[in-house]
Amino acid sequence: MDRLDFSLPDFTRLSWVSDPAREVWEPRLQQITKAWLEIEWLSVADGVRRCGVTIVSPEEFVQQAGEWVKRGLNGLPVEIQGTSSSSYASTAVETELGKPFVFRVVVGLPRDVADFKEAWDETDDQKIGSLLGYPACCHEFFRQVWVEQGLVDTTWPMAAATTAASDGITALAVTGSPEANILWRWCWPLNDTQDPSR
Repeated sequence: MDRLDFSLPDFTRLSWVSDPAREVWEPRLQQITKAWLEIEWLSVADGVRRCGVTIVSPEEFVQQAGEWVKRGLNGLPVEIQGTSSSSYASTAVETELGKPFVFRVVVGLPRDVADFKEAWDETDDQKIGSLLGYPACCHEFFRQVWVEQGLVDTTWPMAAATTAASDGITALAVTGSPEANILWRWCWPLNDTQDPSR
């Protein structure tokens, strides 16, 4: 694969077709983001998967921890990172002294949180993926594309993996449920403390 020897910095540009469109859709998209963040940890509380990861400010951590405990879950910060001025970031933002920061928190039952922390410290991406409930094919894709190839934007490899793509293909049509379309992830900037990477 031919690639340039640098990565562009993360940036997000929001565009609205009109002010009325923004007034209608921005709150709706913010509600979707809020609901998704709830689903992340509620799926753990309901036993759908063993762990979930979220990003919270220190204030949100204090508030959310009480909700997690009510469901028998623990929340453990595994990383501190800075916040992105463009809201969405594909990779973690370095912390800067005196600037806002967030915690990357794993949520789960105490034994599962301990397993996750051990896997996190050992950079065991396969075990992390398993604890997060991802199927084996997703672990393998992550290893090949994110880890080995070092791609930050995995959109094209994901699309190419859904069809019988031939070498040199430059366009393809992806079918499937619109609700599962990975391009929804780019709506994430509507909550400026969130970073879904890893």
